[in-house]
Amino acid sequence: MLLTKTPVAAATARRHARSFFEPTDDDLDLYRDISFKLKAQPPSSLFRYLQPAGRHLMQLGDEEPGVWAGLLRRVG
Repeated sequence: MLLTKTPVAAATARRHARSFFEPTDDDLDLYRDISFKLKAQPPSSLFRYLQPAGRHLMQLGDEEPGVWAGLLRRVG
């Protein structure tokens, strides 16, 4: 008995799942907008005050330093 209408090839295809530790497009847009307004790179602590839009950036900043450095590489 077939329980789904999804073709087998589509159901078994590998999907790229974004890691929690990667910034989303919305994160990058928010970071860019704040950077332009401040005319400087904002610290991760600033995003605590931009809830809920800044929540993921704040959480990335709370991780090990390499995670925030990865965000800055993406922004660059």
